[in-house]
Amino acid sequence: MKKFKLGEFERNSAIVFAISMLANVVTYLYQIVMGNLLSPADYGTINTLLSLSIVVGVPSGIISTLVATYTAKYQAVGKPELIGGFMHKMLRASVLLACVVFAAGAALSSIIANVLQIEETRYILATMVVVAFSCVAPVFSCTLQGVKRFVPYSINGVLNIAIRLLLSIPFVRMGFGGNLAAVILAAFATAAFCFWCARDLFFAPKIEQLHLDRTEIRRYFVSTFWFQLFLLLMANGDVLLIKTFAADP
Repeated sequence: MKKFKLGEFERNSAIVFAISMLANVVTYLYQIVMGNLLSPADYGTINTLLSLSIVVGVPSGIISTLVATYTAKYQAVGKPELIGGFMHKMLRASVLLACVVFAAGAALSSIIANVLQIEETRYILATMVVVAFSCVAPVFSCTLQGVKRFVPYSINGVLNIAIRLLLSIPFVRMGFGGNLAAVILAAFATAAFCFWCARDLFFAPKIEQLHLDRTEIRRYFVSTFWFQLFLLLMANGDVLLIKTFAADP
């Protein structure tokens, strides 16, 4: 009887699926724990801020796709030495984008807080810090995806929510702002983890000069932006609408 063997695609898919399921379980636990630790009003506020970070963080999804696509292409054509140069270019662009997003969010923080009926503008600022991290982190995490390092790539998601859960428990007891501090520290920790796992690619010596078609990337960015924005609004807009128009108890 011929033994059944999993191919590379099946093995990688199984790894991503298994670790993704673990991440879903930890996310479920996070919601349960926060539901018990926070008051109904604070629980609604933290979910509103998380939904806001997802919607405002649309550029991070585009960067994720770009990084994964180009690194996979360089790996497939046998030019992994180009990946480091690409990461450097994308890091500069993503840091600039993160600064722009944070500055815009900070300038509009009072208006956003007023619309969403959130008393403290510092909560909006903290959310923008999370968004800024989400713009930079894909440079490293999605490089892992592009070069098929699926174990650390998948662990990244579990690590984020696990750190958020573990830190939120003691931090929330110090005040509602502790929850946001846990989210920021989790984002920083997972970005550092992905950087460590991709450091060999990032610091690899440059053998060949990298030339990018900026027009193609710009066209892709603009067209994908609107698609992802509407998609994320459909998934998270209800939370923002409820917080905007529903009166707090």
